Amino acid sequence: MAPARRITVEERERAIFKFLKEDDRGDAGGTLREIWEGVSERLGDTVTPQAYYKVLDRLSVVGKIELRDDPDAKRYAVAKHLHVDNAVTLDDVYELLETLAPSDAIARLLDARDYYEERRETTLRRAAEQLLTEDPLELIRAMIVQKTNELRADLAMHRDDELTGRELWARFEAQFRDLEFIVYRALGLSARAVDLGRRDSLKTGRGHRSEILLDEDQLRDELRGRVFGNHFINRIDARKIDGAFDRASVAGSDGSTHASVMQLSTAGTFTADVGHQIVTFNNSVVFVKMPDPLAAKFPFPYYSVPMSRSAIDDKGNRGMVLAPFMFRYLSESEYEHMAKCATDVVQWRADAAVFLGTGRSPHDGTLLPRPLVQIRDGTVTPQEREYGHYKRQNEYGEMVREGITISRKILEKLVATEKPPVFAGAVKSTQSTFFGTVLNWYIAKGSIASLGSPLDPNWDTTRAAHIADNEAMSFLLSSLPREEGVYYVSCAVMRPFHTLTEFYRTPTAPDADWDWTGHFEAKLAHEQDSYEKGLTMEAPHLAGAADVADDDFVYMCEKADYVSFYVGHTAGDPPPVAPRYEFMESLRALGTDDRARRVARNVDMVVAALDRTGFSADSEHNFMTKKFLIKMVPFVTFDAHEKCKAIGRQLESELRSIAVANLQALKNLRNLKLSDVEFVPLSIRRFIERFADVVRDEQKRDPDKDKR
Repeated sequence: MAPARRITVEERERAIFKFLKEDDRGDAGGTLREIWEGVSERLGDTVTPQAYYKVLDRLSVVGKIELRDDPDAKRYAVAKHLHVDNAVTLDDVYELLETLAPSDAIARLLDARDYYEERRETTLRRAAEQLLTEDPLELIRAMIVQKTNELRADLAMHRDDELTGRELWARFEAQFRDLEFIVYRALGLSARAVDLGRRDSLKTGRGHRSEILLDEDQLRDELRGRVFGNHFINRIDARKIDGAFDRASVAGSDGSTHASVMQLSTAGTFTADVGHQIVTFNNSVVFVKMPDPLAAKFPFPYYSVPMSRSAIDDKGNRGMVLAPFMFRYLSESEYEHMAKCATDVVQWRADAAVFLGTGRSPHDGTLLPRPLVQIRDGTVTPQEREYGHYKRQNEYGEMVREGITISRKILEKLVATEKPPVFAGAVKSTQSTFFGTVLNWYIAKGSIASLGSPLDPNWDTTRAAHIADNEAMSFLLSSLPREEGVYYVSCAVMRPFHTLTEFYRTPTAPDADWDWTGHFEAKLAHEQDSYEKGLTMEAPHLAGAADVADDDFVYMCEKADYVSFYVGHTAGDPPPVAPRYEFMESLRALGTDDRARRVARNVDMVVAALDRTGFSADSEHNFMTKKFLIKMVPFVTFDAHEKCKAIGRQLESELRSIAVANLQALKNLRNLKLSDVEFVPLSIRRFIERFADVVRDEQKRDPDKDKR
């Protein structure tokens, strides 16, 4: 006799839906025994009623099945907003994202944009109007609780020998990663609030941390220090914000990279690449927008590193000019990572000079006024911030450490000042999906608590789940009516520095009880022991620190926080995409109320700065898409970007002159002329191909890095 065919989880769940939707059951639903007997007979299923109870419990947790009141027995019915062919929740969609081919993923992303655009005046407008009244802390808390219960229900099914299988574990792993990102990377919560355990121990049910734990009271307490805003969407009138901008400046910065292939012309008919070496030029410009009375005193309100031989050769300006032959001891992977890091570090140097009040105009050396708000193009987190890269004892490690060091200097300014200026960033493109996850969950599930039913029972999560935060929030906020000087702003979400590193799951206790210095002292002891035993060849980086607590990386783990939010400053059909705004602060040392006041003040200042200085359309970053999506960026960063491109060309010209001057000093190249050496523009394909292998390997090691 042939063995019975194994029934998958999806087949069993869909059979239950079909059974419960039959006419003779209607709204009354069915009991556990009725469902077990009816579905088992149709499928030829051999599992016990106890196993079916776990399946029904999981379907109830995710909102696919509803319980009906009956004094005699618990009855189950399909949720009113679902039908047999539409019984897929948002979490099911996120599971599918893991298996999408690149071409399919791109198609689904474009389709998601169309879906949001089609429903901007209906579902999204109703969602925006309702979110003007919703408490963001309670929304996010409810979402985490529900997702945790869903994960527990799947784990219970996996541990049942009758139900477990490859498909079920794949679903569990996808949901685990989704919740892990929300809890630890996006919010930086401790294991005392939510402990997802260890994946290997969860799978076997044995060993350390083999259960999923949730403390709802602790979760609410920790979220008070992470989520800010009276409502999920708040109305801010920029005209009523303090008039300090009438006499204070707003700055914007951008960095750029130019790549060329170095060539040597030795005769009129002979040209050759010298080793086919790609030379990378990095530069950055800060534009300081001043109020009219002050602007007249500064004819050239820009800061950049001088384009002189001494500046280019100055070791303090490392990273301005890079080529592989300059770093012979770095592997190809390390060099490409360092080149990427150098672009960011050059911009950090320019940012720090102006923000800390030491930046001078290259036109006449005039000291530029310190801005009240500074907005850099891109994130305010260092691009390279993993401790494993930071501690390397080579040029790559030095570049990473310099970026962290400059970031610390800016943070120290914020910590030491009673009413500090705001150091912010405008992130035009992001792969983060936290805000989009909350929005989609609210439309499909979270709105039931306040409305009694889903805001849109037909919301197609299979399409909506593929959109990134900045596009989702642009569509949402632009659906509200526009008023002169008034902006709709999302709630603000804070995450500490460690969430952006490999230590995102390290804290087992909340902020006040967790000791980062002690953690790194223990890490130093472990690394020192390995070094002394000959297991590693390099002495630990922290072994050279007089005080572990004063190390830049440890300091950032202890004090650096990053707050993100969205501002609805776009309109149209479709609306231009708005950036994610964020700022750096040190909030964990403050009380809950003081944190909220500081965040509200900084958000108001960023909104006021944007209102005073205006916006510009940026179309240069719309890459590989048929639909022309314009991004609206702050005017100060756009102006800095335009100047940065012009100065980049000047940097290339200056370097060419310097290279020729040095070559002429060599005996065997004494007769070279200026025209013999040139830098030929490098195609974007050749420039990007260098990163392809490195990025691919990095994504395999850390698939969620780009979401941080």
